[in-house]
Amino acid sequence: MVTFKGAPLAAEPARSLGSIDTVVRRLDDVAFNDKGEGATRIQLMALSLVSAQPIETSCGKFDVAVTLAGEQPTTTMKIIRTDALGGTYTAPLALNVKAVFTPVQGDKSARRELTRRIELGPGSHSVWAYVTTPQYPAGVRIDTNGDGKPDTVLPATSNFLAGVEPAVLKGPAMSPRFVDLTPGGGGGGGTDPSAPCCPSPQCPYQSCHCDPDSTDPYNAATGCDHLHCIWTCVQYPDRACICALPPP
Repeated sequence: MVTFKGAPLAAEPARSLGSIDTVVRRLDDVAFNDKGEGATRIQLMALSLVSAQPIETSCGKFDVAVTLAGEQPTTTMKIIRTDALGGTYTAPLALNVKAVFTPVQGDKSARRELTRRIELGPGSHSVWAYVTTPQYPAGVRIDTNGDGKPDTVLPATSNFLAGVEPAVLKGPAMSPRFVDLTPGGGGGGGTDPSAPCCPSPQCPYQSCHCDPDSTDPYNAATGCDHLHCIWTCVQYPDRACICALPPP
């Protein structure tokens, strides 16, 4: 078993996306029906993961890095608008990945690669909100094939912000958790060592499937089949975060 953590995607301009490690794109605009339901195709555009620590094997210790491999499959994202400012969604993901195993010591040319297709089922009660402020600058290029060189321009930012309930954007009184989740080890000098860096002035915000307000990703008391959390970036009222990533 390998435990992974995010590694910042190579981007141009450098650090324009903070320490973002995953990009999923929606391929279609969504028109809601009279029930407030809509759908779009989604596809992984970029992924950058590394092993949290070297893995032990009979051939020694190896670092592991994971990126996307070749053409990516598409799946269907269902979006539900529960009020004027947002709602919930379900988004199963399918992706083709390449894992590169590099020896910690010895000949680096002895590295090994393998590819796999991974199917990730949707988490329940994933949330989203409408936003009007662009979530990243226009014209940003990212590395989509894992070679460390930005090669593809991101699509224009949309008005859909995944992982954030509409109430969060209304102000501090609606989201006491936000104060506890300011960026820490990711570079912002806050209280949570796992928090990533975001493009300034955005701040990192953590949202958990099944229970968006959970602060314990291992608590299954909500009755859902699994509980996992994502980090997203939010331009928050009366707050700005400064990302201080280490030198490249």
